[in-house]
Amino acid sequence: MSKIKNFIWWFVFLFFGALLVKKPGASVQNWQTIEKVLKRVFGNTTFLYLADENYWLPVRSQVIQFLKEDETDKFKYRKDWFDCDDFSLVLTAKSIIKNKWHFIITDSRVHSYNSIILAEGLNVLLIEPQNDKVFTPEKFQEFTKRLPTCHKKEKKFPLPLIQAKVKSAVRKASLKTIGKSVDEYFYQLFEEMKAEGIEDEITEVYKTRFVRYV
Repeated sequence: MSKIKNFIWWFVFLFFGALLVKKPGASVQNWQTIEKVLKRVFGNTTFLYLADENYWLPVRSQVIQFLKEDETDKFKYRKDWFDCDDFSLVLTAKSIIKNKWHFIITDSRVHSYNSIILAEGLNVLLIEPQNDKVFTPEKFQEFTKRLPTCHKKEKKFPLPLIQAKVKSAVRKASLKTIGKSVDEYFYQLFEEMKAEGIEDEITEVYKTRFVRYV
């Protein structure tokens, strides 16, 4: 009988103890804090458009769960009609409808994607909406440092053509790395850009220059 009582007391203790432990959750931050975080991560040269006074920030698990349930990455890519900027806009819109927190529309010189500030440590994640790959800006920078570089002048194209080639490379890499790791996606992206003759531009793909947090 004493063993049963001890078991019951331990169960009650653990149950209520678990309830009392503070679990990480979404938080609210004002626009001044958001601005500081974005400038810290992306630099002072990044143009920031912050439309609201306060912003709800999720925890990482909420972001991952949302991406698992969301099907934006399943949309059909259509050149010049539904491409990278449209993917990022749709993912942001759907996250606004479903959550108080939402994804940031994020652009580099050659590509459009999403980002999010996490409640845990105010860390920033980048999200590729065409394949739901999640990574940090630092991880992509580290990847590009390991790549060989090419500086052949004959491979320099006008910016609109570079953007079109990057969009094509991102889509091909996304399709070829479904269910695979972020690193495999990065390597495939480099190979696709190499095939397009724009491998020098790899560092620009996720180098954030413009942020719209609406």
